[in-house]
Amino acid sequence: FILAAMWVVLLSVTYAYTWEKPTGIIRTIKNWFGNGPDQPSLFIIAVVVYLLPDMLAAVLFALPLLRRKLEGSDYKLMRLIMWWSQTRLFVGRGMHESAFSLFMYTMFWVALLLTKFVFSYYVEIKPLVEPTKDIMKFPINHFRWHEFFPRAKGNIGVVISLWAPVILVYFMDTQIWYTIFSTLVGGVYGAFQRLGEIRTLGMLRSRFDSIPLAVNDCLVPVETSDARRKKGLRSNFKNRFKEMTHEDKEKVAARFAQMWNEIVSSFREEDLIDNR
Repeated sequence: FILAAMWVVLLSVTYAYTWEKPTGIIRTIKNWFGNGPDQPSLFIIAVVVYLLPDMLAAVLFALPLLRRKLEGSDYKLMRLIMWWSQTRLFVGRGMHESAFSLFMYTMFWVALLLTKFVFSYYVEIKPLVEPTKDIMKFPINHFRWHEFFPRAKGNIGVVISLWAPVILVYFMDTQIWYTIFSTLVGGVYGAFQRLGEIRTLGMLRSRFDSIPLAVNDCLVPVETSDARRKKGLRSNFKNRFKEMTHEDKEKVAARFAQMWNEIVSSFREEDLIDNR
């Protein structure tokens, strides 16, 4: 609160510094910093200093690799910069998305806003331009409700009633476009990630034999000798499990059995399943 109050006073004083003919303490401050036209405005400098943490946070958000290096640095200047640009919330600090994820997230909002602006212009705004011009050119001789517009010289009330719903829809349809885009993108992403592929217990039973190898590939760290087999498209889990040797099958099954027992025990502790 104290820091916010200081910024309010500082920005107010520096804004008054931009006056052409200041008086009092503003005139004294202006004399201290000079009155030359080539000198930068004190108000602009204060605004830049005020927005510097936000600009730095935006740069670090766009460059996650740079942020990781700065967070791992031991230099006092780097620690000061990171402390200055960080928020007061600790949750999620140090957890950053990849540059590709940030790029795709940015492209999602660019496509959403571009579609919204194009649709709003051609469907909502452009069709009302010509009718608005015609309404404003139409002469007014008598107002039926003259007490509301005693000195009116134009159809401004009709124009307001015509444009008010469009303006409200223009500012509120972003949520609608977000719902549409999130549904489409989520559906396509889920289809590529094969989410919801197993819909019934029968499908789960038929594919339970391939779960150990899938868990081994996705959750168990890859050994150096097996790193080359990770390149390219993965083959079918069930076929690969059949092609493995008996010893490898036992290792994979033992890992999965231990993890599956922990999952079942956790379900029982949370009362999601019973002992029957």
